[in-house]
Amino acid sequence: MTQHQPIALNAIYTSICRLSKDRITDTGRFIDIQIDVFVDGQLAWECTSTFLQKTKKPGTARVSQRSGSVQIMNTATSNSFEPISSFKFSSFDAYKYAYVSKDTNPIHLHFIPAKIMGFKASIVHGMFAKARVLAQLENLIDIQHISIDVQFKNAIFLPAQVCLNVVLSQQNNTFSLTDLNQDVTHLTGVITPLLNKTN
Repeated sequence: MTQHQPIALNAIYTSICRLSKDRITDTGRFIDIQIDVFVDGQLAWECTSTFLQKTKKPGTARVSQRSGSVQIMNTATSNSFEPISSFKFSSFDAYKYAYVSKDTNPIHLHFIPAKIMGFKASIVHGMFAKARVLAQLENLIDIQHISIDVQFKNAIFLPAQVCLNVVLSQQNNTFSLTDLNQDVTHLTGVITPLLNKTN
């Protein structure tokens, strides 16, 4: 996800969504969805989301890990992360995020549909968890002109208290969101500042 410039609350924007890649691997079918947001004809925000459809039979081809941010993330070991904050997620938070985002997937709002889908309880929306991470880092880095690569590892079951761990540098900022005991990693990511800032 790359934000080239801030988008004003009253901005009129054009959003284009398209299938960018579709490939079969031994794990299943990977589908990349590309979303571009334009304001006044200028690209303001873009995102690539990768979805996995697991299959019972192994595929005939393999796909290698994406380079770049994945390699950067691997350079930061768990020992080098510095815990900077902890915060909570509540069921009410999930309702508020659903209201703001208009994403009312029931697995985030009630434990019954979550259990039907194989979860032990309702879970935090991944985009909500990412947004909370950026909010926590807002006073430490410029989040208005960045590219962020996030990998979602393990679900955050509601209610929950999590720990944000970071490694800050001029080149990139690596983070992980874990449980308080640092035993379960919920998501990891790399935030890279854009060199060609547009103010």
